[in-house]
Amino acid sequence: MSRGEHTRRAFLRGGLAAGAATLSVGRVAAGEPTRVLTFESEGGGLGGYKFTASGRIEQVDRGDTVDRDWARGYLGPVRGVDTFRYAGELTGLTVAGPVAVYRDGDPLDRDAVDQTPGSIQLQFADTPPTGNVVRIEGGGGRPSVYEFRASGAVEQRDAGDEVDDGHAVGHVGARRGTDVFEYAGDIEEFRFVGPGRVVHNDTVHETVYD
Repeated sequence: MSRGEHTRRAFLRGGLAAGAATLSVGRVAAGEPTRVLTFESEGGGLGGYKFTASGRIEQVDRGDTVDRDWARGYLGPVRGVDTFRYAGELTGLTVAGPVAVYRDGDPLDRDAVDQTPGSIQLQFADTPPTGNVVRIEGGGGRPSVYEFRASGAVEQRDAGDEVDDGHAVGHVGARRGTDVFEYAGDIEEFRFVGPGRVVHNDTVHETVYD
C-alpha cells in the first residue's frame, strides 16, 4: 500500500467516526426536553392539570408529579406558576379550573390539544332536554378538580362551587366529598383532574391513569 493510499484510508476512517459521533450527539439533543409548558393560576379557585408528551418531561420548579412522559399538578386557590420542559410533541392536555397555559411563552388554547388518555369526557348529544344530573365524587388523597359547560342552564343541588349560567367550576377535597349538578340541554365540554369518578344520569365513569 502506498503512503498516499494509507493516508486516504485513515482520513476516511476518521471522517466516518466523526460522522457517527455527530449523529449520536444529534440523537441525544433531539431527546432533550426543550419545549416549555407553563401553567399559571388566574386566582379565585383551585385549578388542576395533567399532560402527556411523546418524549421525556421534567419539571423546572418542584412539588408536582412527573413520570417520564406524564405530569400532573394543582395551582391555587391563590396565584402560582408551575413550569415544565418536554421533548417531542404534546400528546394530551387536560386543564380544569382557573388556569392559563403557555407553550414557549405563547398562550395555548386548552382545546388545541386532545385531552390526556383515560380522561373522563361527557360530551353527549342524546340526553333528555332537562333533568340531567352530574354527580362528582372525589376519590380521596388529593383534590378532584372539574369544569364543565352545558348548552342549557346548570344548577347546583348542593352549594359552594361556581356556577354561571351553563358553566360550572369546582373541586372536591382530598378527604372525599360529592358535588351534584342538574343541567338542561347537552354537555358541550367536560374536564376532570384528580382521583374519583363521575356519575352522569346513573352511568358511572371512572378516572384512568390519573
